Amino acid sequence: MTSSRKILGAMLAAGLSASTALATVSASFAPGGPTSVAAGTPISADLTIAPSNLSSYDFAFILIGSEDPVAGLSFTYDSDWTNAFSSVDPPDVDSGEHLGYTHDVLLMSDNSPFGISFSSLAVGTVVIDTTGMLPGVYDIRISNTTDGVSELVSIGEGGGAQEPIEGVMNFTILPEPATALIMLIGGISLLRRVRQ
Repeated sequence: MTSSRKILGAMLAAGLSASTALATVSASFAPGGPTSVAAGTPISADLTIAPSNLSSYDFAFILIGSEDPVAGLSFTYDSDWTNAFSSVDPPDVDSGEHLGYTHDVLLMSDNSPFGISFSSLAVGTVVIDTTGMLPGVYDIRISNTTDGVSELVSIGEGGGAQEPIEGVMNFTILPEPATALIMLIGGISLLRRVRQ
């Protein structure tokens, strides 16, 4: 990552950008299989974004994460995205902790000073490692209100205008069969006691 991208990323992350926020970009997760699985079964979803108002973009700064105890996330870019942003800088993917998310991936793509235009663009595929996760409902989220930095930015053409990105996907970790059976037996026993 070049020093200019680090500086710009830091500005966005710290909320120091003087850009003007517009309508929200919608982010859609399309699961590549079941979203209710036993722990240890990975879940994958294709991510697509659809901007609202800006006509072209120079820079993308997208944080995908979860505040839940997710085992881990990984990401692979779609060819549509890498081709769109390929004229100056290839995308970066950084896994780690950013801005309060426990587990996340940070996506950065820079095409300055040339802008790209699209009505909808496949970003790539996120894979959720569910190893060791407890039964329950979890989410994977892009949320400007949470992380403050998931944005498409028009640096050159739009004088720093930006669109925040919002989207969420829920998934469920199912109890193991033996655990589910014990819970069922316990529930039946409890009902019997209540009736008595």
